[in-house]
Amino acid sequence: MANQFLIKETMADMKDLSVAEIDGLKGDNRTYAGVQLLGYYERGDTPAPIIYRYVDLQNEPDPGADNGGSIVKFNGVILEHNFNGVVNLLYFGFKDGQDISISYEKALPSVSSGDVIIIPSCNTFTTKPLLLKSGIHIKGQGIRDTIIRSHQLATHIFKSSNITYKNIDDVRLLKKVLTDDNTIFISDTSKVAAGDFIILKSDKIFTREWDGGSTIRDYYTDGELLKILEVYQDRVIIEGKCFLGFDIEGTTMKTFSPVGIGGSIKDLAIVTKKDTGTLSNCLSVEGWENLYLDNIKTENANSNGVGLYTCYKTKLDCIETIGGTANLGLNYGIMIADGTKYTDIQHLVAKKHRHGLAGGGRGLAIPMYCNLENVIVTESQSHSVDCHANTAFFTVKNACVDNFYSMSGIGHRMDHIISSGLTYAAFAYEGGKNLSLGYAYVANAGDCYVERSWVNFDIGYLEINYGSTRDNFSFFSIPSNSKNTTIRTLRVNNTLFDLNKTPLENKLAILNSTKSGVVLRGDTLIDTLEITGMSRGVHVQSANVIINRFVAKNTGWGDTNDVNGTHVLSLSGGGNNFTLNNTLIDNSSLPVEFTVNTFILSFSGGTAVATMNTVIRNLRYAGGSVRAKIVKNNYFNDFKFDNVRFGTVTGSIPTSLGGRFIDCDFIQD
Repeated sequence: MANQFLIKETMADMKDLSVAEIDGLKGDNRTYAGVQLLGYYERGDTPAPIIYRYVDLQNEPDPGADNGGSIVKFNGVILEHNFNGVVNLLYFGFKDGQDISISYEKALPSVSSGDVIIIPSCNTFTTKPLLLKSGIHIKGQGIRDTIIRSHQLATHIFKSSNITYKNIDDVRLLKKVLTDDNTIFISDTSKVAAGDFIILKSDKIFTREWDGGSTIRDYYTDGELLKILEVYQDRVIIEGKCFLGFDIEGTTMKTFSPVGIGGSIKDLAIVTKKDTGTLSNCLSVEGWENLYLDNIKTENANSNGVGLYTCYKTKLDCIETIGGTANLGLNYGIMIADGTKYTDIQHLVAKKHRHGLAGGGRGLAIPMYCNLENVIVTESQSHSVDCHANTAFFTVKNACVDNFYSMSGIGHRMDHIISSGLTYAAFAYEGGKNLSLGYAYVANAGDCYVERSWVNFDIGYLEINYGSTRDNFSFFSIPSNSKNTTIRTLRVNNTLFDLNKTPLENKLAILNSTKSGVVLRGDTLIDTLEITGMSRGVHVQSANVIINRFVAKNTGWGDTNDVNGTHVLSLSGGGNNFTLNNTLIDNSSLPVEFTVNTFILSFSGGTAVATMNTVIRNLRYAGGSVRAKIVKNNYFNDFKFDNVRFGTVTGSIPTSLGGRFIDCDFIQD
């Protein structure tokens, strides 16, 4: 038995074996146990020497086509090397600066689920997308050492195959699916298998509980991605439980087997060709289960740095994304779309994107259950973190951004966010339900508005400092028709206000805005509200608002041109059942010219809109003249003032104004 190897320095040398060398590899009495290859193009250019064995076709099957790496064929000779699950592209002829897709495509058939493809240190390009294979782990040498660039426009650098849907057009629901169900009854289970995915799609508008009957977008309809665990004659058992319910009528189904299961991509940078008119993803994946992305940098993608479509249980760690152009309306760092479910993202750094993280899609199904922790977003072209209204249960923790966030939809949670700016929509631009915000601090806001109402929004601590403005900007305002807002602490500060400037100069600084610093609407409870430097303070516009502690400083200022007056607190028609407890208004620093038209309390009715049951307790005021007004007082009833104290009083105390007052106690200190 041979115990020595025929040694060759390069692949070219190995393919040029002499007849005697070939004969020395054959038979039971062969001279050589195999060929030891010391390099590919030159000695030492591969990680280590490898051994090729001779394949005897008379006694074993043909291993397959020549791929220039694991299988080498020449002059009727077949040599094979078993990489034992770890394939370095250098063994398949890759050289830095060459098209990496050539060696990648050669290596791909030689690996199977669980195997690793190693991409060496390089700064190279690809002329076509690098296709992902189920269960394969792709590993570079780090985001600064392994860089792959697209050579052509509209090229996804890494991508999966497309989903192939099964033909189940004749399959229908047998029984209504309820929220929290884990069993789906269908008319034919022969076309599905355990491990498949099923998408239930309804014609019900997903935003129906808060959009007021005005559809936000036609494709915002119910749809949910579900994984099949067990198959029986008339039903399937799914993993977890349904969030959405589905009626028999109006519901359609799609099923597919996963495009890929498992695998990972790690330690590399992928850069698309810079351009302002073409959409592309650096990494585009659909229909995949349990993919892991770690230590990846993407750059220049005009669509998404990482696009996840109809994926399930994806984990991402240490992702850095740099955007392309905003001209195309996309340019997202990470996109969670089309029913993608159970996504976990740890450590995201995003720059020059429309949104660092975006949730939404084309209406296939509702993306759900995305968790993002530890995120930095800079140079945002819109709000830094965004969810369209066709999303559910996104959670973001520990965010440091430059343009706040907007997470519309159901069940979203922002735990902790610090934002250097706010120049666009905030909180939930398209509205939502069951939302929460734990802690938020905005250093320099210029605009803050919400287009649609919300239902059930819980805010822990929110501080907004206005230091810049834009045309028709808004301060903090709860959107019309919203319900059930709870805020523990709200601080709103106008940092542009300057006591050393005139009232007119201060008005110009906020573009002569006549908007209130805080606008409160329906069913709102605030434990602590603090407002500073606002020309117009708090305006209550609809029923059932309670403020337990209110502190206003340097608020309600104006000048002689404010003929209708400015206010610290204003209550307009329809603001029934308003309660204000424990108020301190401190305007003692304001010069007299700031308060010539200031109303501490301003009550203005609306035509045929009654405002009743107003209670104000424990109010203290310091500084300037005291004025209050009631306009159209026929529509105001049942005022109760308890322990309302004013300092130096000039002009009339509210009791001299009309309206119906019950048990009112006005005290001049």
